[in-house]
Amino acid sequence: MPERNFQFRQRLNTVHLPDRRDPKLLPDAGDTVVADGWRIVFSTNRTEYLTGVAQDLQDYFFTSMQVSTLLTRGQKTGLPAILLTTKDETPHLGEGLTKPRSYRIIVEPDVITVCGFDERGVGQGCYYLEDLMNLREGPFLPEMDVVRAPIFSPRMIHSGWGIDQFPDQHLNAIAHAGMDAVLVFVASTSISTAT
Repeated sequence: MPERNFQFRQRLNTVHLPDRRDPKLLPDAGDTVVADGWRIVFSTNRTEYLTGVAQDLQDYFFTSMQVSTLLTRGQKTGLPAILLTTKDETPHLGEGLTKPRSYRIIVEPDVITVCGFDERGVGQGCYYLEDLMNLREGPFLPEMDVVRAPIFSPRMIHSGWGIDQFPDQHLNAIAHAGMDAVLVFVASTSISTAT
């Protein structure tokens, strides 16, 4: 059956593919397994952006991994938890972070910490966790302590949705792909004056 006009936009708007978890797969020895009841903890001084990052991660677990997580504001109130923080909030965790959008991920048995240089770094760290779990086809992560930083910036892209059209879902997909800038077309008109 042929695709309807602009049906491709539905695919572009799908950030988290449903049911990516393979129920036959089991975690390896020593893996941290994110299961129902885990908490996603973020700052009480949250911004709209960080709240959106936490909600996006919660949606990822529910949609792609069939895991129900809770969003919690404030300090880590119980285990197991995924802690979202920035270098400003937890300087001891962010010591090696020197570039905007860089992040550190620490995976321990009952705690996963995503510390960003800034809130954008927290977002990129969460997207990286999603990528790792997508590759494993399950909510399993090996123990790790890794620092990652963008190689260059800006990373620009035009809209795949339509010329200069950037609906929120498409912008979310662009951010998940690691882009940090969008390109738009600008028409210029020249005005001549007679003297």
